[in-house]
Amino acid sequence: MEQTQTKNIQNTAKLAHSYKVWVMCKNYVADPVEGKANFDKLYQSENREVAKFDTVGDFWHTYTHLRRPSAMQAGVNLHYVS
Repeated sequence: MEQTQTKNIQNTAKLAHSYKVWVMCKNYVADPVEGKANFDKLYQSENREVAKFDTVGDFWHTYTHLRRPSAMQAGVNLHYVS
């Protein structure tokens, strides 16, 4: 019983800040008109919010569902932002 209560408290414990997880897949393809990559456009279009959390339980739920860095393609970056 005590273990269940402790687990419930940990899962609902608020973090000091809320966080968002963003993923960026670098895909630098040259613009056919300009002949070069438009990095501003790519930065905006290649960044995607994939999760947000504000409790310990939500963090672990998010963390367990993210791929490990060794399993990600080259050029994929994860960013944790508060």
